Amino acid sequence: MDELTLRNAMLSRGLSVKEGSFAEKLSSLEAALQIAIPARTPSDRTCRRRVLSWLRRKCEDGVFNEFEVLPRVIAYAIEASGPNCRKPAAVFMSLLKKELGYRIGG
Repeated sequence: MDELTLRNAMLSRGLSVKEGSFAEKLSSLEAALQIAIPARTPSDRTCRRRVLSWLRRKCEDGVFNEFEVLPRVIAYAIEASGPNCRKPAAVFMSLLKKELGYRIGG
């Protein structure tokens, strides 16, 4: 998936990670991730839920700035869902770990 395709899909659904309350931004992020990297297994859904929970905690604790990190996560999803990627969910998680220091339970 490319940036324009995802942006258009988000606009048509009224989703934004830049406007609204923090809860609305997280909800939009969750929907955008589902568009870019559809969950194929229950494990994928659990992983996405944990990532969103982790992001919420890190933003609330002041580790991340919501205005910077949420668009970055979208960019990672776009990168991971490229046409040559066989396992976009795995690539996405790898990017989160490498770029943002994501750890389960961390």
